[in-house]
Amino acid sequence: MMMGETGRAEDLMLLSALHKGKVLSGRCVNPLLRAGFATVGDITKLRRREVSKIPGLGEKGLEELDKLLITLGLSYREDRKP
Repeated sequence: MMMGETGRAEDLMLLSALHKGKVLSGRCVNPLLRAGFATVGDITKLRRREVSKIPGLGEKGLEELDKLLITLGLSYREDRKP
């Protein structure tokens, strides 16, 4: 599936743009980009525990992601109601 194909706003929120806008730090964004993630929507498709295993993404980076998702009204896969 191509980015943005679903029409969801989170699929259009580029991680690199959030970093440039100083919404997320390099310690958070760089490991995600190296692991192949490009958008916030990519992150919401995973469970938090899966995201926590991304090499180079430490606890502080994970906390940044948690706060971002809460601010945007989004969640990791396991947190969503069916």
